[in-house]
Amino acid sequence: MTNVQVRDVPEAVLDALKQRAATQGISLQRLLRAVLVAEASVSTNSAVLADAANDTEGFAAKAGDAAAELARQRADRDT
Repeated sequence: MTNVQVRDVPEAVLDALKQRAATQGISLQRLLRAVLVAEASVSTNSAVLADAANDTEGFAAKAGDAAAELARQRADRDT
């Protein structure tokens, strides 16, 4: 495993993290490792959207088709 060093952490932040670790009965290192692992496992919005855009299996319509269908439905409703 690689070591990571974080500098210039405000005392209030460090105190809050130490308190949270103590409340959970774990070390500060274990708490911070869990926070980093959880953060790294979260997909960004752009990654989720890119995956969705590439996942066309099972979808007969495309975005343009849906927009055209909505326009047709509005036109039918308004006439």
